[in-house]
Amino acid sequence: MPDSHEALYGSDYSEDDRYLGKLRDLPVKLHWARVAFQAQFRETLKAHDLSDQQFRVLRILSQRDMLETGQIATLAMLLGPSLSRILKDLAIRGLITRHNTSADGRVSYARLTPEARNMIEALVPEFNPLYEALADRLSVDEVNDLNRLLDKLTGALETINFRPKGRV
Repeated sequence: MPDSHEALYGSDYSEDDRYLGKLRDLPVKLHWARVAFQAQFRETLKAHDLSDQQFRVLRILSQRDMLETGQIATLAMLLGPSLSRILKDLAIRGLITRHNTSADGRVSYARLTPEARNMIEALVPEFNPLYEALADRLSVDEVNDLNRLLDKLTGALETINFRPKGRV
């Protein structure tokens, strides 16, 4: 069996090694796709004084009346301390309101203010040219396949309990 460098970059390796090399490429390719996508959004968000993470939180809240902060963290893929800072900043700007439950003061909820709803309604259509350009480059079948494969990859990764050798 060739070493990992040879398997990834050499020209004389088996079909299995070639397949494993392509699997090893996935994290980097997915990262680059995410970076390329975010770069398309960044200027528009910057013009509205929003970070990528703040926009994710606002978009999630725009789809619900009110959400518990733990749900927001999960849906926005943010760690608790980061979300706390983001929610604080959005509240100071008057874009969200926060509420604690009477039963358990540790559980808090957030909701958009009318100003934030107006901002999102004005902001989202600004991205339509990007989606239209993507539609010109990717067919409906390709987009469906890509979504299906990404869902399949996510599901597969969620079922793997990977532990590097020597680690508990």
